[in-house]
Amino acid sequence: MSNIKRGVQQLVGSYSTLSDSPTVSIPFAAGPSLIPNPENPLELNPALRWRQGYSTDNSYLYDPLSSTITIMALRGSQLWQRTNNTPMFRYAIEGDFEASVRLQFAPNNDYYKTAGMVILSGTDEFTWYRLFRLNVTNGGQIINSGFTRDGIYQDNLNRDTNYRHSVTYMRIARSGNMISSSFSPDGIDWTIGANQVPFSLPDRVFIVLTVESVTNSQAAVAQFSEFVVNPIE
Repeated sequence: MSNIKRGVQQLVGSYSTLSDSPTVSIPFAAGPSLIPNPENPLELNPALRWRQGYSTDNSYLYDPLSSTITIMALRGSQLWQRTNNTPMFRYAIEGDFEASVRLQFAPNNDYYKTAGMVILSGTDEFTWYRLFRLNVTNGGQIINSGFTRDGIYQDNLNRDTNYRHSVTYMRIARSGNMISSSFSPDGIDWTIGANQVPFSLPDRVFIVLTVESVTNSQAAVAQFSEFVVNPIE
């Protein structure tokens, strides 16, 4: 077993296993047994690494009562081609996995406010697969599923132009060099974003939770919860 997969089991322990499944929730808290530390209730799980991005005003808020993390991105925060300067939380993992998260994000009509989950290469910060909710220039709200290799946008696989839900469940799976993904407004009825699409990545990658505010005068704010990762042997 790799050190990272072993670390997943150690960090999660018996706190958040779901029945008899190997699927484990990744708690945001960092206290004993990974429940909020009474001496520092806002301390985060050390497996989640914060990167502020280009703006010193990019920020996050961890709420131990609701077990949510809210990320705020200022204008100019972008994950596109050879720009990777968004605020983000990164979670390292090796090998195959399935990851999911609950996203609460209701952007106004300012275009290109986005939020979602990304699988980022552990060796190249300009290579990733992303599943994002975003606004576009005409005020439409869509789900975007796309691949970028070495800063070159390769493929856009899905656009749901009528997506108006404030909550989005996102799920991404890696099996070798294949990526699959889906999204849902309720965690029950799922729509495919990518279905076993070939995309070569190194063994070690980051599962990323991030927010963008590309050209807006206002910040983009999104809330993440129910972060679950299932390492697959």
